[in-house]
Amino acid sequence: MQRDFIRNGLQNNQDQETIIKAVNAKYGWIKPEFEGKYGPGKFRLDAKQNNPLAPGLDILGKKNVIKPALFSDRLSIISSFACTCGQCQIDELKDCNCNHPGGATEVKKFIDQKIAEASYSKENIIQLVEARYGNRIR
Repeated sequence: MQRDFIRNGLQNNQDQETIIKAVNAKYGWIKPEFEGKYGPGKFRLDAKQNNPLAPGLDILGKKNVIKPALFSDRLSIISSFACTCGQCQIDELKDCNCNHPGGATEVKKFIDQKIAEASYSKENIIQLVEARYGNRIR
């Protein structure tokens, strides 16, 4: 939809700034650093708010606010994966402490960093680990 909207603007010889303002007015979600130039848009993301369409929304709490993962969620996140190094013979990441590249120590440190940032839900962190290291247990 957005691509067709932009394509039509380009075919009608509209300049880049006009198209960006029109897309922002119709679809929104412009990054906060561009609001000054193009306006807040239809939907607004502020600096403390992540993508409200992402998994992990607290749908019973504040609208469009992600419920960040806590350190109490750490074991649940780690238990979603097998060891990611591909070198050791330990099946589950929770049971492994290998120092191989891309192994348990590195992955657990990555998970701890994402939890400490308090910007990601449990589901978001699982998706990030899967995208970066793989070996998710389904």
